[in-house]
Amino acid sequence: MPRKNAKAKTGGTPEVISNRKNTQEPDEEAPLTRRDLREDRQTLIKEITTLVTDLVKPLQATINDLVKEIKDTSKMMENASEMALTLQKDVQLLQTKELSTTNRITALENRWRQLNLKFRGFEEGAEQNKDLPTFMAHWLAEVLELEEGVTPIILKAQRLGPLAAMQRGRSRDILVQFLYQRTREKILKEARARRYLLFQDSKIIVLLDLSP
Repeated sequence: MPRKNAKAKTGGTPEVISNRKNTQEPDEEAPLTRRDLREDRQTLIKEITTLVTDLVKPLQATINDLVKEIKDTSKMMENASEMALTLQKDVQLLQTKELSTTNRITALENRWRQLNLKFRGFEEGAEQNKDLPTFMAHWLAEVLELEEGVTPIILKAQRLGPLAAMQRGRSRDILVQFLYQRTREKILKEARARRYLLFQDSKIIVLLDLSP
């Protein structure tokens, strides 16, 4: 009998043992150490870095393309600017050459003009069947009373103005260019002294060539 009581005291019934297990408190988690926090921080940084890299990768190609386009556009603008400067220099050079050429032509025209005289008063067709330079040379030799066979040397002679003037009953002036300036001066002096020259019954006025 005493042995049965001892077993009952030490072991207890199954219900008692079960109640003891149910009422036992769970184990508490261990506190985080500095090492744990450092590792967690490094892990979080890696995760964020990976996430940002994954987000940026699709944009990087677009950004590179934009950078390339900007560089290409900048290069094109630079080339266009250089071309514009070159063209501007070429235009300035052409303008300078044009001005120089114009001045030379004007100088030549003024030089040739010093050999010219205009004769006003000849009726249209007064030269009849002769060419105009020959007609003017023979007439001037007669008017100036030059020696027989001596005539002024004329480079060219032509009527000035449109034919419409002739149709309105107005005779056109005759422009004569002489080879020598002294011949021109002699004729001009004689015409000024007489006020006019005569061709048959027509008064011929001698004028300087002041045309532009």
